[in-house]
Amino acid sequence: MKSITEPRIRNHEEFLEEIEGRDVISDELLWKWAQGSHSVSGHMWTMYSICKGIQSKRILEIGFGRTSLMFARLAHELSGEFYCCDTRDFTYLFTEPELEVTRFFSDGSDPLFKSEKFNSDNFDFIFLDYFSGETIPLDFCLMQIRKALKNLNEGGFLCIHDVSDKRYPVSRVPGHLKRSSHLEVSVLPYSQGLCVVRKTKSSPGVVTALYETFDQFFRFAMLSARKLKQKLLR
Repeated sequence: MKSITEPRIRNHEEFLEEIEGRDVISDELLWKWAQGSHSVSGHMWTMYSICKGIQSKRILEIGFGRTSLMFARLAHELSGEFYCCDTRDFTYLFTEPELEVTRFFSDGSDPLFKSEKFNSDNFDFIFLDYFSGETIPLDFCLMQIRKALKNLNEGGFLCIHDVSDKRYPVSRVPGHLKRSSHLEVSVLPYSQGLCVVRKTKSSPGVVTALYETFDQFFRFAMLSARKLKQKLLR
C-alpha cells in the first residue's frame, strides 16, 4: 500500500487506474491522454512526433506529469535516455522497464543543471513545464531556459508550456527568444500554448544571445525601478 506522503498529480486516482499493469504505456493510453482535457494533452502527439522524427537519444523533462511516462516510452523505443526532474519524488510511479531508461532528479532544476552526469552530454529534446504561475518572474524563466539551451544539441528542440496564458510572465518568453538569429521559434496557441524552439547553431552563440536578452530585460527593470523611486521621492 502506498504511503499517504507520496506526491500526487491531478486526477491521481484515475491516473493510477490507467497505468496499472503496464511495462510502458500503450498506444491506446497515449491516444486517450492526447485527446484528454488536461492542459498539455493537445501537445502530446506534437512532442512525441518531434522526438520520433529526430530520433532523440537523450530527452529531458522538468515538471512531472503524464508526459513523463510518454517520454519514458520514447526512450525505450529509441534506445535512449530520459532525464526527469521535479521538486517531488515521483519515481514510485515508474515501472522497472521505465526506470531502466529514466534518471529522476527530485531536488528541482538547479541541482540538475549543476549535476556532472547531466552535463556529460547534450540533449536532443527538452520539455519545460514548470513556469505556470503568475508569481514566477520572467527573469527566472529566461535564466532557466538559457541553461536548458546550453545543454541542447544543435538541431535539437526545446518546448516550453503555458506560453499563451497572458496571466503568466512566461507568456513573454517567445518574444525574447525570437530576437535570437540562432533559434527558430513557433508558438502553438492551444492547450495553454506551447513554444517550440529549434536550436540552429551551437553555443556559445545562442547562449550569449539569450544572455544579452536577459541582461537587457534586467537593465530595463532596474531603470524602471529607479525612475519610480525618483517620482516617489519628489
